[in-house]
Amino acid sequence: RTWWGRRRSRCTRHAWKPRGNEHCVEMLWNSRWNDLNCNKRRSCLCQDPRGMIEGGYIGVQAMRNYWQASEYCHVHYGTELATVTSDEENKSARKLCARIAHRGGLTHCWIGLQRPFHEWDDGTNAEEKYE
Repeated sequence: RTWWGRRRSRCTRHAWKPRGNEHCVEMLWNSRWNDLNCNKRRSCLCQDPRGMIEGGYIGVQAMRNYWQASEYCHVHYGTELATVTSDEENKSARKLCARIAHRGGLTHCWIGLQRPFHEWDDGTNAEEKYE
């Protein structure tokens, strides 16, 4: 299975599939994605920032669980956790995640996708995610 974005461009260069019953998605240091318990604390990437950016994202170094991270993006930036729909966006997100998460000790960041993985947190359709 391969993740496909809304532009029908391959979002990752590797197969990604959910494991187990984990409900939220983190980006790993190597640009791979992993479903994870939403209560774990991670740095996060917010969508459509109005500040210092990398690609279309802003990095928030503070460690939060998924819901706290989502609320932070909404309250402070008026947006959601990152929506990643192309390989180019994945590279930008990975680069920013590596920069901010490394300072916090973990090289993982929350992005805006939750089980059942049909829709990004910003409402973008994710139904075309698998080939």
